[in-house]
Amino acid sequence: MKAHSFFVSNATETLQSIQKARQNGLQATVAVVFSSPAIDYKAICSTLLQENIEVFGCTTAGEISNSEVQEESAAIMLMDMPRAHYRLLGREFSAGAGNLKKVAAELGSEISSNFENSFVLLNVSGLGCDGEEAVHGLRQTAPTVQVIGGLAGDDFQMQSTYIFSNNLITPSGITALVLDKKRFQTVDMATSGWNAVGVEKTITKASGNVVYEIDNEPAIDVFGKYFNLSDNLSSQEIVTKIGVKYPLHLVRPDGSTVLRAPLLGNAEDKSLVFAGGLPQGAKVRFSVAPDLEIVHQTIEHFSVLKPLMQEADALLMYSCKARHLTLGPMIDFEVAGAQEIWGGAPLIGFFSYGEFGTQKDKGLDFHNETCCLVAIREIKD
Repeated sequence: MKAHSFFVSNATETLQSIQKARQNGLQATVAVVFSSPAIDYKAICSTLLQENIEVFGCTTAGEISNSEVQEESAAIMLMDMPRAHYRLLGREFSAGAGNLKKVAAELGSEISSNFENSFVLLNVSGLGCDGEEAVHGLRQTAPTVQVIGGLAGDDFQMQSTYIFSNNLITPSGITALVLDKKRFQTVDMATSGWNAVGVEKTITKASGNVVYEIDNEPAIDVFGKYFNLSDNLSSQEIVTKIGVKYPLHLVRPDGSTVLRAPLLGNAEDKSLVFAGGLPQGAKVRFSVAPDLEIVHQTIEHFSVLKPLMQEADALLMYSCKARHLTLGPMIDFEVAGAQEIWGGAPLIGFFSYGEFGTQKDKGLDFHNETCCLVAIREIKD
């Protein structure tokens, strides 16, 4: 499989890049598009479709192409996958508890009916939903499917995110690019590095991904007291001062752990809306960003995949926006280091509001503050 990744800022540049790729022998069948909502991504998608190139993508909070990171742009990867070896699937869901889980289960059934064994790239709307519901839904009907993906972003405006697949563009949806594992080899990993601190606390009042009380105190107040924050945080400050810096370290009943970051806050009842579920009674600890050694640690973790696949045709990365904000310019070294593992294979990615992936020796889960990477290679006859 041939792949080519690049940045554009409008539809004209997109068409020029398609034409240049064709001159270089790449006849693309599908394009992954990760675009800032600040540019006309609809026109970019329309241009691709007019050129008979299928589209899979979402809006972002920052874009990645090869070893570069940009904002307010679109990262596009053109690929010449044989159309018989992949499927593009998408569904909308309505707001409300359990609706994403139900639609994800329907999507899982369709995934299972297409190929005997699949690897799935997954995009889900990034606001107003519980990303963990997507995992639970998929597990119901496609329990063994391998998945990597992320929640869409909106340049950290926290207003509306969009996912798209061909002619489907929606603020409330889930889309999948499904690869036939008989035709594609994949290796993937999710890694974080955030460190748990302080004593264990209990979620004493919660509903789905909304936490009202921690240790019988209003959720926002608990964060405020522990980290000496203002009593009157705006919604944006809740994201930047709590969500980015101090996600909750959730300990599951089986002993496994994931991170949960708040995306929205309610000043009236002092509740926090998290990207993923935090069940009432759950045990949590605060966590803090590590030092810059996390960059070397991430690259080392991804390096263990290389012996499993010596060469890659394409790399896709889903990295939490919090990593971008926390690491600053060092995020460039993380991206470049991951690409260099496979000798500079084409890479595309975006900064997300939550990630889907598999940690070492663990199953599929929904994460925050995490970087997920997959390497793909077409299996030739």
